[in-house]
Amino acid sequence: MTPPTPRSGRFLSPSIDDEIPRIEIDESFQEVIAKLSHYMVKAIDTAYSYEQLRTTIAGQSLRPLVLKLNEDCHYPAIVAALL
Repeated sequence: MTPPTPRSGRFLSPSIDDEIPRIEIDESFQEVIAKLSHYMVKAIDTAYSYEQLRTTIAGQSLRPLVLKLNEDCHYPAIVAALL
């Protein structure tokens, strides 16, 4: 059984401040981690399980980042930075 989804209004109205980070191929690993961390902290305001992020509206705040990284991120260590 899936645990109950925490209720938060944070992801219901995207903010202009939550701009998707631009990851350049020549950036340091630490810079990439800092950009991704800053974005995720703003996008997710409470703890969620993987299942909740995958199956509820809570995960929609990360969808723009996923799409952007899929389309035009060529950073060689992006998977390591995301982990």
